[in-house]
Amino acid sequence: MSRVCQWQHIGVFLVFLVIFTAIGTTLAIISGNLFGANGYYTQLIMWSPAAAAVTTALIAKTPLTTFGWKWGEWKWQLLAWLTPLAYVSIAYAVIWSMGWGGVPNPKFVADAAKSTGLHIPAVASALLMIFFNATLGMLYLGGALGEEIGWRGFLVPALFEATNRNFTATALINAVIWACWHAPIIFFSSYNNAGVPRWYSFTCFVILNIGGATIVDWFRLRSGSLWTGVVLHTSHNAFVQEVFTPLTFNTGKTQYFIDEFGIVLPFVMLAFALYLWTRREELVLDNE
Repeated sequence: MSRVCQWQHIGVFLVFLVIFTAIGTTLAIISGNLFGANGYYTQLIMWSPAAAAVTTALIAKTPLTTFGWKWGEWKWQLLAWLTPLAYVSIAYAVIWSMGWGGVPNPKFVADAAKSTGLHIPAVASALLMIFFNATLGMLYLGGALGEEIGWRGFLVPALFEATNRNFTATALINAVIWACWHAPIIFFSSYNNAGVPRWYSFTCFVILNIGGATIVDWFRLRSGSLWTGVVLHTSHNAFVQEVFTPLTFNTGKTQYFIDEFGIVLPFVMLAFALYLWTRREELVLDNE
């Protein structure tokens, strides 16, 4: 397929992405709660890239098999799971050691003890919940799959071909699209760090997107598998949202440092991204 056709298909995808995303985003903005309706607003948004990708493929008469459905080598899936653990651990170790946030959060420990309902020390319950979130939590692939069908199934391979296999351009364009896609719910709904300016949350998130897009795009193109994106995305969300952020308590200005909207994690991810970027010559595009 010519590069002109690839850009045309990317344009069609972006049009449908805006249309489909507008539904869930509008509901999240009106309600002021991204996780409203028992999380269905979020699900609507997260499955919009998949809807846009499938619609584009049908119009372009492109087989859905080109999205990279094969599982591929297990080592890539294992690395996709472990990589977020590595960069999130480093980021929060910096936060805790600098006193920008404290650990453990008493509320997290108390909630874990209540949730497990076991007659064991509260700290043991907390460790058990961390283990469950890091392992069994990976079974909740639904939301990440919806996004990754669009981003890593369709968009990244299309960008890679359209840019004449220029990984730098692919990752940066993907990061810009990713950031713009999140912007409405960051500025007008509840997807941000409460208590800090929204422009600050968005700036940190843009930096995180550059690092994140580089990391996950590299895995997708190196492995040839859409599933590395799904596993890495799910692992990232689990470690950030279910483990390390809840495990951290506020020491005053903590919201400026933690999570995806604080300053530390984005720069740690950027460092990981830079390392993978130096290995961009290893990348191929195999969707069979």
